[in-house]
Amino acid sequence: MKISIISTVKNEGKTINKLLKSLSNQSVYPSEFIFVNDSSKDDTKIKIQRYKKKLRNLKIIDVSTSSISCNRNIGVKNSKGDWIISIDGGCYIGKDYVKDLISCFNKNPDKILFGALTRIPYKSSFEHCYSILIERKLTKGYLPKGHALFFKKELWENLKGFNEKLKTAEDTDFVIRAKNKGYPLVICGKAVVFWKPRGNLKEVFSQFYRYGMGDRNAFGIKNLPLKSKLNLIITLLFPLSLVHALMISFKNLYKLKSIFSLGTIFLIDLTKIFSYSIGVLSSKLINKNL
Repeated sequence: MKISIISTVKNEGKTINKLLKSLSNQSVYPSEFIFVNDSSKDDTKIKIQRYKKKLRNLKIIDVSTSSISCNRNIGVKNSKGDWIISIDGGCYIGKDYVKDLISCFNKNPDKILFGALTRIPYKSSFEHCYSILIERKLTKGYLPKGHALFFKKELWENLKGFNEKLKTAEDTDFVIRAKNKGYPLVICGKAVVFWKPRGNLKEVFSQFYRYGMGDRNAFGIKNLPLKSKLNLIITLLFPLSLVHALMISFKNLYKLKSIFSLGTIFLIDLTKIFSYSIGVLSSKLINKNL
């Protein structure tokens, strides 16, 4: 099994060292590392180059697409491995990550699409509240993010790659198309990717606005998941959004370090609800300018 790790990066100078260090410390080493660098204006590329001696078969591909879908495809297209691990520049992994993915495959040798779990470490009170609301538990229907995928290159070829018409949700679209073509998803419960939290409400708004925009393109309004449709209803009926945010706040009271964090949870949840719905409802118009 030849494994290529593909990482899409753009202006990740503040976080890329964590990823690079975690890649160099793997207990099982992949065949190559490919970084697709999208017009980074900071020192992202310089920091990657410093790891050339620690990461064998390291390749940096410079692009200017401003499209994560295109960049994922460019990375896979230029890879030599028959298996792909996808991870993003703002993430990092434990030392047994590659080993755990391989172990998951060995238990399911007839499968070619796997996903890992995402966990959100935090430092500040705001980041703690964010992680409480965003971190998903492993449940039925769990869909991994693009930074936590492990798949056979053959699958990517059969699906004709990631959908380059999508600005976001290209990972969701990829997994759904795979499942629709008869390639079931296997979640590797031991494999965990650590993902940087958002640090303020502006970043939360931008994140969920783009999620809404991406889901609109991936599913269409009629075929949105039930949870997303309920989100739209809650948004349109404004008092319900307030009630929802209050309920979520008190539901997570036992997880909070301080009673004052209730207000932060309330504001983050309210921001999530409205930014996602705005993204869904306005995505078609805004995409013309993206």
